[in-house]
Formats: sequence, C-alpha cells, structure tokens
Amino acid sequence: MSELKETLQTTASYISELEKNWIKTLKDLFLNFPRTYQIFNNSNNFKELRADQLNNFFATIIRKNTQQTRNFKTLYKITISDWNWNLAECVWFAKPFFWEMLKTWRKYFFVWKAQENFWILQISAPKIEINNSDFWWKEISPVYRQYWKKITSDWLRQKISLNLKLVNNLFLENLPKSVIESEKLIWRAEAIKILHNPKNPEELEKAKERIAFEELFFLQKNALLKKEEIKKLWDVQNISVKMNVDFVKKFFESLEFTPTNAQKIAIYQILKDMERKFPMNRLLEWDVWSWKTLVALVSAMNTVLWKKEVAIMSPTEVLTRQHFASMTKMIENFEKKFPEFKWVFKTWLLLWAHTPKQKQEILLKLMNWEINILIWTHSLITETVQFPDLGLAIIDEQHRFWVEQREKIKKWKPIHILNITATPIPRTLALVAYWDQDISYLNEMPKWRKIIKTSVCQQKDREKTFNFIREEIKKWRQVFVVCPLIQENEKLELKSVVEETDRLKNFFPEFKILSMHWKLKSKEKDEIMQKFKNKEAKILVSTSVIEVWVDVPNATIMIIEWAERFGLSQLHQFRGRVWRWEHQSYCFLFVSWDKNPEEIARLNALQIHSWGLQLAEIDMKLRWAGEVYWVRQSWIPDLKMASFNDHKMVLRARKAAEKFLGMDENFCE
Repeated sequence: MSELKETLQTTASYISELEKNWIKTLKDLFLNFPRTYQIFNNSNNFKELRADQLNNFFATIIRKNTQQTRNFKTLYKITISDWNWNLAECVWFAKPFFWEMLKTWRKYFFVWKAQENFWILQISAPKIEINNSDFWWKEISPVYRQYWKKITSDWLRQKISLNLKLVNNLFLENLPKSVIESEKLIWRAEAIKILHNPKNPEELEKAKERIAFEELFFLQKNALLKKEEIKKLWDVQNISVKMNVDFVKKFFESLEFTPTNAQKIAIYQILKDMERKFPMNRLLEWDVWSWKTLVALVSAMNTVLWKKEVAIMSPTEVLTRQHFASMTKMIENFEKKFPEFKWVFKTWLLLWAHTPKQKQEILLKLMNWEINILIWTHSLITETVQFPDLGLAIIDEQHRFWVEQREKIKKWKPIHILNITATPIPRTLALVAYWDQDISYLNEMPKWRKIIKTSVCQQKDREKTFNFIREEIKKWRQVFVVCPLIQENEKLELKSVVEETDRLKNFFPEFKILSMHWKLKSKEKDEIMQKFKNKEAKILVSTSVIEVWVDVPNATIMIIEWAERFGLSQLHQFRGRVWRWEHQSYCFLFVSWDKNPEEIARLNALQIHSWGLQLAEIDMKLRWAGEVYWVRQSWIPDLKMASFNDHKMVLRARKAAEKFLGMDENFCE
C-alpha cells in the first residue's frame, strides 16, 4: 500500500478504494487496461466537426451570457469562433464550476460531440481545458472503468501517464524471442505503455494484438502441456478397448434408418480413441436434431463386447428413463436380427425413485456381472455404487454435471470418458474451456427431417398466430409454451406460468392445458410429462425446465414468451423440443410491446440459422461466454484483452503453442 501511495502521491482513501478493486500494486495498476478509447477529430474548423465521435479543437470565446427558461431555470451559454470566424454555441444546463474562469476573447481547448441546432452548431456541456495544457492534445485517449466517485477515468489516466516510465522495470518479457519474431509482435513493456498512452489507432492495434496473443498463447500452451501430462500418467496402464468393426457394421444393418455421416465419423473417432492405452476424454457436441443416443449406444455396446461395464449418466430421471427406453429398443432390434448377440448386453435402470431394497438388488446384480450397461442419474454417484470392471462412463449434458461429481469419477480407476452436450459451443471457445478433451461434432441433419419454421412475433400478431395454432392442434398436434418465471415479478414484468396458463385457457377453452415448473417435486413433473406424452393434454405451459426434457414426437409447436430475455443458444434448445420427428414444426418467439429494433434483429437470427454452432457464434459476441455456455466450472478465464470471438487469434495462438512445445526448455518465465 505504501509503495502505491508514495508513487501516485495520493491519499489513503484513494488507495483503499483501488485495493477494493484488486489494484494493490503498480503492476496491478498498469494491468488495469482502458475499457475503451475515445477517438478525436482534431480540427480547428467547425465545418469539419463530426457528430459520430468526439472532437477536440481550439476556439475563441466571443460572447458569454445566461438565459432564463420557461421553467425558471438558468442556461449558461457561450458563443465561440474558429479560426475562420465560423460560430458555434456551447450550452450548460447547470452552472459549470469553471464558469467564472472563462474570459471573452481568450482561446481555449474544447472536447465534446457536436450537433446541429437549427441555424447554429450547438455543443452541449463541452469539456474545456482552462490552462491550455497539452494533456488533451491527442488523436486518441484511453477511457478507464470508474471505480468510485473520486476515482474517475481522468484521475486514472493522469496518474498512470505520470508513471509510465516505470513500466520497463516492472514488466519483463514473458514470450520467447522466437515466438515474438515469428509472430511479428512488439515487446511486452512497449505494448503496455502504448495501451495507456497511444499516439494513433495503428499503434494501438499492435499493442492490443500483442497482449491478446500473449493471453491466448499461455492458455493454449498450459492446456497442451497438461493434456500431455495426463497421457503420460496413464501410459503405463493398458485400458485399450479395440474397435469391433464387424459388430458396428451389423448394428448399422439392424437400424430402421441410415446413420448420418457425422454420426459415423463421431463413432469412429470415439472407438479409435478407446483403442489407445490411456483413457479417452472426448466431448461429443450435438445439435438438437442429431440424435446422440445412437453414438453413445454403439460406444457402450462395443465396450461390453470386451467384457467391460458401462455407466451412462443423465441429469434428470425423465431423461434417464428416456435413454433407457430408446437404447433398450435398439438393442432388442439388434438381437432380433442377430440372435448370436442375445443376452450379451444387459441394460438396467437405477433411479432415486427406487426403494432402498430395489437399489440394493440392482447393486448386487452389478457386482455379479448381471448388469453391464447401467443407466442412472448424476446424483447417484456414491461410494456404494461400485463396478467390477468399468470401462466407459458416458455423461449426458455434462455442463450440468457438478464439479464434485466429476471428481468422484476421477477417483475411480482409469476409464474412458465420453462427455455429451447439446449446448452448441463455438470451436475456438472449446479449445480453451475444454482443453483436456478432444471434440466430436454431430452437425448433420437426417435427410427426412424438415427445417423448423421460426417466427419472431409481436403482440399484435398473437390472435393470428393462435388461430393458426388452433388449426394445428385439430390435426392432433401438441404445443409447448415457455415462460421465463414461475410467479409474477412486477419489477421485470415477466409472464408467469400461472398467468399464462389462465390466459391460454381463455384462448383455447376447448383444449386441456397442463403447467409445469422447477418448484414441483420430481414425481409431479414426471406425472405431468407422462400425461402430455400420452396426449391427455394438448398444451403444456412450462418454465425453462423444458429445455432438457423428454421426447414428445407429437409436439410440433413451441411458443416462447418474452423471447428477448433468453440467449440465442437457449432459444435454439427450446425449439429443439419440437424438432423431433418428420412432421413440420413451428416456433413462435413473442417479444414484449416495447422492444427495440436491435432485439428484433437479434432474434431474427433464429429465423435465418438452423445450426446451433452458427447461433452460438452470434450469442458469444453478444454475451459473456460463461453466461452462455455454463463453463465457469470448466475453467474459462477472464481475459483482459483477448476475445474468444477472435477465431484467427485463438487458432494462431494454438498453432504457435504447438510449434513452441518442441523447444520448451528455452521458455522464459
């Protein structure tokens, strides 16, 4: 604290406020980069002033006066002139503290945006440099985050500017010389000084490039090293599971449909990974219509053929039952076509709903090899569940899988792990957030599936839309309705499930309507979903619980209220609930009355794009990555300068790190 106080020559209250915001040393202060930059239009000719950016210019005060308004308030005005006697008017709606210091026929330095006001150029509350210092005489100026009322951007800019000479001693070069030369980067200390005191936009871009590359380079380098360490750790233990090509061919023959090329590629990648001596750690990213169950089942069955067991984990009991039903059906079809495989695959279900006695019987069967594919929920990972020879763990919706639960899996003996997620993650983000995993993508739609028709609707469209929905329901179709909240929140003015259910009953009195939300008990939710799946109701009103719920092939319509409250990726997940079969599906995104055109334009992306990865790229540009992809627990860092949206920079840093690892002994800390 004393070092920072002496260097900045300020009071303890300022230092205390800086420390509250994690600025405790001079290095912290210099690494507190500007949040943005003001680009100035340097001109002393009023005709050249631009309304789209800040302007800085010299002008002479010609007249200084005050004016009374109708509301009995005082306007403070000065008339100024440029070198060519073009006039402009500066206006303050409250008396500026420097008003008495302004003198007519004196030249001052002005900074502000300009706008036309009838016949004269009017400048509202400009910043004026009274002492005519050269502090503002720049083409570009940094703007810092304001931590406190006293610690303004100007205060930080001034303090940092006066101490930039100390940067060279505080920041040694941390990138290898070979990388700096090959990537044509500027030196670290030079980049930091430029970021705080740029002379022009070109110089600033070089400084940004250097710091951004540095951040991504070390992320990628550390990730690659850790990945290699994991491989070496298990290299002495042979847990290889060979690919049974004959089985895979026969399984494909037993299917009622033809697998997509993306499914075949993913299966090949997984099975080849499992042939290695060290554990597989692969992430299977699938879009809402690509049916990852097939890929998971082939991986599981191939593992069983090598006398090893498989654990398949899901986040909810409903999904667990769904996996069990679909996998059991495919296994039965396979055994009918190829009887020699009968009794080889012993699939079982383990749920919280089972009684203690039932659970004990299942665990006993597991220990006696009477079960070799166990499908269960995440919450059932306990020390009491033990596998004689577990070979593969398949974790569905892995971003919902708690860190503590993943740690329990790591304590088991070495096994292959296949993580599955339907949340579309941009490739560049995945390189950092999932550094320890190889990635497969299911991004190919079955030929028979129709593109979902998505519409962004305003309140005026409601009656027309509901009339269309009524006609679809008469064709024996069903409808999902998603609301953001369970109960009414006056502050946010969001629609509640209860209110929406009552309103829909007025619109559709002839149809039965059910409602569901997170506050219901698991058994109650299961009962409601089962009723809906059995077509006992035509409309289901729900919160976002529906995002990862059960298949209802007959549901072809999705209505989302206050759609602007959701991210694009989450909206894509919602509409995926009605994109399950060959019927034409529809998604209606209702926005509130007062939404601006920017929100409408954002939601229009769902009308244009059907691929989750494309929407994920757009979503990541609009929101912080961790908020969109639930990956904070997977170690996604906060970057000061780099961006996961910069694909070229991420890949560039990745390639540079891979190239450098061969001469790691020369690395300079």
